[in-house]
Amino acid sequence: MAQAQAPAQAPHMRQAVDGEWSDPVEAGIPDRWEFDVVGDSNQGIFLRSEMVEIEGGKPFMAYDFRGDDGKLYSVLGSFSIDKAMLGVSAGTYLRLTWVGEKPAAKKGFSAAKIYSIQTRA
Repeated sequence: MAQAQAPAQAPHMRQAVDGEWSDPVEAGIPDRWEFDVVGDSNQGIFLRSEMVEIEGGKPFMAYDFRGDDGKLYSVLGSFSIDKAMLGVSAGTYLRLTWVGEKPAAKKGFSAAKIYSIQTRA
């Protein structure tokens, strides 16, 4: 008879050992990391990403972080953020900086915000 395997664990959780509880997954609604002017940056530990869909809208990625102040934050994905987050693993300490804007290709649309990500081991 085949043994049942434990379900895969989220990468940001510590494996429970010898009857201990694993680290908790924080519930609740994170605050938004704000970027008011070009050059603003936020830093913290990347926790997880998930696909979010608003009724009637296009699905997009949302990224959750634990800020240096200990609070839970979220950033909504964009072309620039999604591209920069490729290959970033949960548990990575990073800095997300708004570095500029690219003018809209079509009249009546907003300029695209450009972000950079720096990681630290």
